[in-house]
Amino acid sequence: MKSRLSPIARAAARSTAFAALLIQATAGCGSGASAGDIDRATLTGPCSPDTRVGGFFVSLFAASDIGPSSHFGGAVFDSIDPAAVWTRQSTVGACSLWTGPGYTCNPGCDSVSVCVAQDQCALRTIESFGTVTLTGFGSPRSEPFNDGYFVDLLSTAPYPPAAAAAPVSVGGDGGAYGPITLHGEGIEPPTFDASALVLVGGQDFTFSWTPQTRSGMQQIQAIVDLGGESGATARIECDLPDSGTATIDGSLTASLVGYGVGETPVIDLTRGTADSTTLEPGCVDFTVTATVERSIAASALPGP
Repeated sequence: MKSRLSPIARAAARSTAFAALLIQATAGCGSGASAGDIDRATLTGPCSPDTRVGGFFVSLFAASDIGPSSHFGGAVFDSIDPAAVWTRQSTVGACSLWTGPGYTCNPGCDSVSVCVAQDQCALRTIESFGTVTLTGFGSPRSEPFNDGYFVDLLSTAPYPPAAAAAPVSVGGDGGAYGPITLHGEGIEPPTFDASALVLVGGQDFTFSWTPQTRSGMQQIQAIVDLGGESGATARIECDLPDSGTATIDGSLTASLVGYGVGETPVIDLTRGTADSTTLEPGCVDFTVTATVERSIAASALPGP
């Protein structure tokens, strides 16, 4: 079960989606390594969306209004976000077709609420989390994390902000929940050219990218979203090794185009790492990600 705004806001959503997808290949919420216990092999992976109450992210942007940049942000809430919990309809290999909750709130919910059922909003409170410290991305930096969501530019770090596969971490006193430390790795932003990609329903869909030059704990997530206009929310998500190529089975592409093809079909490719721990309100994770979004052509399977 699973969870797209300005570039920075979209980074938070993508970090959630990335965490949601990687749960298929990892053990889910872990126990969070202690400070100084930086063993990359112990990364526990992300939270499952049906237990995730928030987390922290470092997102890399190869192109933005200020040029290549990296941002650190996060929030921890008192409950999960039901909109992030999607349903897996079918799976072939490393790829699955997912559908969203199927409800909306009109008018939309305010900034402190989430949509939990058709036209029903519920309060979702941000938890106090004391001071959070990020290390491994240039100079260590600390952020007060007492009463809100934050996003901060890593202005003192180079780009990329950490070497590929280099250990990084986020930690804090945890407020009422006690201290935590979560780990990750530096990543290379993915290189991905989708200019000639055409997805045809019922046919296998193959795409390629450039693997990271120094291998680490990173994974690749691919999301294919055709922007269907049938009223249903659906997409294909793939959890992949960083090998440089992947193929989505034709049975999944046939199902996806059945939900409709909108005006802006896209494929998102994300490289990243994830770690997590369980606190009293639920699971909290730390993701380090870089995403490239490319437009693709898409159509239903041609007739005979």
